[in-house]
Amino acid sequence: MGFMAGWQRRVVHGGITLVAPAPMVGAVRIRTGLPLVPARQVVEELVRPGFARAAFEPRSPPRALTTQEGEHAAIFELVARPPELEVRRTIAVVLGDHDLVTIDGQVVRPDDFDVTAPIEALAKSFSLGLGSDRARRYLYLPPDGWHRRARFRAEVWLAPDYPRDPGMITVFHARPLEPRAPIAQHARLFEEVSAECGLNGPLEREVVQVPSGLTGERVIFAATIDGTKRLATNVALGDTSYVHLLRLETDVEHAAANGQAFGRLVLSVEPIPRLATPGEAFDQWSE
Repeated sequence: MGFMAGWQRRVVHGGITLVAPAPMVGAVRIRTGLPLVPARQVVEELVRPGFARAAFEPRSPPRALTTQEGEHAAIFELVARPPELEVRRTIAVVLGDHDLVTIDGQVVRPDDFDVTAPIEALAKSFSLGLGSDRARRYLYLPPDGWHRRARFRAEVWLAPDYPRDPGMITVFHARPLEPRAPIAQHARLFEEVSAECGLNGPLEREVVQVPSGLTGERVIFAATIDGTKRLATNVALGDTSYVHLLRLETDVEHAAANGQAFGRLVLSVEPIPRLATPGEAFDQWSE
């Protein structure tokens, strides 16, 4: 990267620090292997100490990014104003499957050096090396007021009045359209509807398309479980690479309201980012 000419690389616990030739110009700290938490949360923890008793505040709204490997990332631009100084800080968060990486740049004299552009370039070219033949999270708008629970390769949302309202939305991680054996086995074990739902075949089938361009099918099943009629709605959306499976399980009494919440979520689904044409990758471990 051109901006790194003359910068010093120092290996520290959990990552590296890049120090500019003139330390007052700036420094970049790369932290790897951090616990996977919401990007906003990890940034709030990093900036909580402030700078010389001045708190960091947003300089612009956070932005979503996609790395050259097709991974999700976000960038946060912040500023602190202690007496007679302006400190600018830009933090990029690159999200993996089980952990994340932060690329944290700070400058005390912002007129001398724009920290945001190099941090964004580092984030876009940063390599996690996770591969493409795997289950992956994707972006969507959570249902308002529903309660999130994490499951193996899935997120489950429980209705606000659960369990009196037994509504449950499961957002399975997207999987490759033509997966290898382990992912295919997982789909059979964890993604298929229960045997009770398949006894009489589907009640309804409908072709669907969402604003992001993903297309697929909505299928409704019915079953009687413990004497109560239940409905299960599967929506499978896909492109040429991935299948995004979502499911609503509900009783008949709450089917209309839960169906509306599920429909709004489905309409918000975004595809897995595509792998960009590889460019000059930044290898943080190279000399």
